[in-house]
Amino acid sequence: FEFVEGDIGAMPFSDDYADVITGGYALRNVPDLDVALAEIFRVLKPGGIASFLDFMKPVAPWRQRMDQALLHFWGGVVGLAMHGRPWIYQYIPESLAAYPDERTVREKLRAAGFDVTGGRRHFFGMLETIELRKPA
Repeated sequence: FEFVEGDIGAMPFSDDYADVITGGYALRNVPDLDVALAEIFRVLKPGGIASFLDFMKPVAPWRQRMDQALLHFWGGVVGLAMHGRPWIYQYIPESLAAYPDERTVREKLRAAGFDVTGGRRHFFGMLETIELRKPA
């Protein structure tokens, strides 16, 4: 069992190395999502599981606007309460503005070769834990 910190788009592992790969707020923050997904797929063993927690961008424009407003508000409240700096979490809605919507993310996951085996929503549907499997 080993925890490793590094570049998710260029992992220092052989093909079919890992049984499990997890990440929190990782996919939304990579410079190139397609490169990162290809690398995760390469490193994951056939039958292996990947699970990622991240904010998701809704498909509907009205929901995107609502989520952006809520994230700005709650990010300010939590940032002030926890750190005394209301602006500390403002990068979250800003990063979501550049991130693909949830439908496109799922299309990219499938295009990379993954089976999307599950997902669980959190925080009024703004966060999702998405579960993936590399076919055996």
